[in-house]
Amino acid sequence: MKGKATNQVCWYRKGMNSFFSDKGFVHFALKEAMREDFKEGVPYIFNYAEKTFGKCDLVFDSVKASKISNRMVSEMREDDF
Repeated sequence: MKGKATNQVCWYRKGMNSFFSDKGFVHFALKEAMREDFKEGVPYIFNYAEKTFGKCDLVFDSVKASKISNRMVSEMREDDF
């Protein structure tokens, strides 16, 4: 997913942790790669500038979060090919 916004909030989908870890991102609290999946549908945040990701507490715009989740799933599928 391309973009200039730093923090992106979405709903977690299976494989996102591995996807970001493969791209050099680290978990924001652990500061290391994480491949274990979270439960699908939990609030999830990633930051392009800091190259971090992880679960978050709030989603302020659930429609926007759903759109971001869908774009991420599409990008994850594109990387599989």
